[in-house]
Amino acid sequence: GELRFSRWQTVREGRYGYPLDEALGIPARDPCSPWVRQMAAHLAQAHPFRQAAALLGRMIGCFVDHRRLRGWAQTSGRRLRGAWERKRASLFRDGELPVEEGPGPRIVSTSADGTFIHSRDGPIEVKLGMWWTGVRAERPGRHLLQGRGFYATAGDAEAFGQTFYVLAEEATGLSRAQEVLFVADGAGWLADLPGDRIAPTAYQLDHFHGKLRIREVAKDPERAARWWAFVAEH
Repeated sequence: GELRFSRWQTVREGRYGYPLDEALGIPARDPCSPWVRQMAAHLAQAHPFRQAAALLGRMIGCFVDHRRLRGWAQTSGRRLRGAWERKRASLFRDGELPVEEGPGPRIVSTSADGTFIHSRDGPIEVKLGMWWTGVRAERPGRHLLQGRGFYATAGDAEAFGQTFYVLAEEATGLSRAQEVLFVADGAGWLADLPGDRIAPTAYQLDHFHGKLRIREVAKDPERAARWWAFVAEH
């Protein structure tokens, strides 16, 4: 059944606070529990706010206004971006190296790409980076990535590369890996990312673009050469 907690406010060292909130890891003046906030963010990224609020209301047994859920999701997003920015600044601004724990992984695979989406201010590029540490066969013809993580942003390429590296390093021990694979199409800012941050031992052109370039060379070698010259210049 339901459990109701009384959130008594206390005074310690001249400051007011809620001991129960501190014990549960709830930030000061947060109107919901960590689980409710997590579910609100999960539902908000998968559904419109009204539908997400209705689903969350059914899960917790009380009405949830869609505007309140939107505020919870935005607050969670700001907190997460703030945490990522502090980690990025700690390494690239303050020079604090990450703590090395245990032996390095045998291999870490990384990949990055970008895609343009429409917004009220015009098209913006969303950058996505992903890492994984292995592959497990679930059944014949189907494999699952192990140790997978990812980071996405609409920010500039420099900040993306730095944050991507910091998060991958924290999750996998990227800098201590025996082998590092980087998979990308090599266009635009992706050509600089591995050398500046990831330092891969192997760079793989993704299969789709690899086959596409091979077909271009086979059909029109001169046009393919001009395209690669343009990529190298820009």
